[in-house]
Amino acid sequence: MQSWNRFVRSGKTSGEYWLTVSDLMAALMVIFLFIAIAFMMRVQKVVVAWQETETDIIRQLSQQFERNLEDWNAEFDRERLTIRFNDPETLFEQGKSALKPAFKGILDQFCPKYFAILDNYIGDLDEVRIEGHTSPEWNEDTSSTDAFFNNMRLSQSRTRAVMEYCFRQDESRQYGWLHSLTRSVGMSSAQLQENDEGQVDYERSRRVEFRIKTKAEERIASILRGWQ
Repeated sequence: MQSWNRFVRSGKTSGEYWLTVSDLMAALMVIFLFIAIAFMMRVQKVVVAWQETETDIIRQLSQQFERNLEDWNAEFDRERLTIRFNDPETLFEQGKSALKPAFKGILDQFCPKYFAILDNYIGDLDEVRIEGHTSPEWNEDTSSTDAFFNNMRLSQSRTRAVMEYCFRQDESRQYGWLHSLTRSVGMSSAQLQENDEGQVDYERSRRVEFRIKTKAEERIASILRGWQ
């Protein structure tokens, strides 16, 4: 109160006082702006590094497998870093999880080269997912919920069979990171494929996918936690 009285007696007007507060607020805004710029630069650095890593992974996978994809009835989804095996007639017997000989032959060619490429990026990988997908079909008298969970068990059993087959190959045993980074995930009919008319494509929905997840999200989340 005494300080305020002295301020008033000094002849300062209220307008001059609020100008001083405005200057203070402007200075704080400039400080916050510099902090925000520094934060965005850190995020941008992570994003650029992530994009470069993913681009390099895409390049190597494309060079290695583009000649085989058509023969395998497979495709490379570059946006999701996913190699998708689409032919259900090649993969498994209907309703069973045992790999067909033709699919074993494909995995004999695919897995060693696939793991060899990923071995160069271990520090950048969050996980390697082997996903099993099904169509929503089951027996006619089965409810949609029961069909979903029946297919969940089937897809999990199938992807586990794929994972075990790949792991037991002699060439794969040299990669100690397989056990810690690779996951087998049964997706049931949660991610159905559609045809050009927007209808469910039952054949393409029954598939196996090898998907790569990098640590980009984890690193950006770490920066965000530091910002908070």
